Amino acid sequence: MKTLKIIIVGLLFLGMSLLAEGQTTKSGTTVDIITNKGTITVLLYDETPVHRDNFVKLVKENFYNDIMYHRVISGFLIQVGDPRSRRSTGASEESIYSHEIRTIPAEINPAFYHRRGVLNAARMGEAVNPYLESSSTHFTIIQGRVQTDSTLNAAERRIESFYRAHLQSMYTFELKQANPEYANNDSEEKQKELQAEVDKKIAAKMIEVGSSLKIPQAHREVYKTVGGAPHLDFNYTVFGEVLSGMEVVDAIASVPVDRERPTEEVYIIRMQLR
Repeated sequence: MKTLKIIIVGLLFLGMSLLAEGQTTKSGTTVDIITNKGTITVLLYDETPVHRDNFVKLVKENFYNDIMYHRVISGFLIQVGDPRSRRSTGASEESIYSHEIRTIPAEINPAFYHRRGVLNAARMGEAVNPYLESSSTHFTIIQGRVQTDSTLNAAERRIESFYRAHLQSMYTFELKQANPEYANNDSEEKQKELQAEVDKKIAAKMIEVGSSLKIPQAHREVYKTVGGAPHLDFNYTVFGEVLSGMEVVDAIASVPVDRERPTEEVYIIRMQLR
């Protein structure tokens, strides 16, 4: 519990201090993602060691060999990593979206934001994932769109909404763990009492984080020139970036889809560490 709070809450302010200093990272582990559309070379950040080490382990185990991209949204992202989407198994759509996935702790650092070309860890929603833990295998590469001040302002509202939903889930979970009466009593009165306690905690936390959930001006400029998916900031783990091969990402993002799933096979042949 303590570690999770440090990751999710503490890094929020650490990340903002890094932003103030204008620091970026080029330190990490380089991986070639060889797909049937071409090769994407990525850097896994040393500042997100849990995600880096987990990814390296999967690469060494050849986990991603023959795995299909199962979610593609042009102008947003491409997603891969479902073990039941391996070409040899011919998995059904239901198996791709419904099975349980192992998670790893979030490493959310606002110094790493959702500009075009970053690696983002997919995750389950806030309601069932109170600490915003990442899928251990699913990841996306952000293609994104060029933003305007208007769309960035709308993204900030979504960021706050996501963050409040996270706090709602986290504080409800913690209060039920600490007070079995809340967990074991479904009466309307007791649930209202629980929600009142949650609301109090959310209000205090929102005052504490203050303007830190706003998109920094430097990031706004990148979003308005290079593009990205700003509404995901502060609520998902960014753990790497594309060094070369964004044209491959764009090619994958442009394939025909049916309900976000490619209608042609797009897959990872293999990955290799450099």
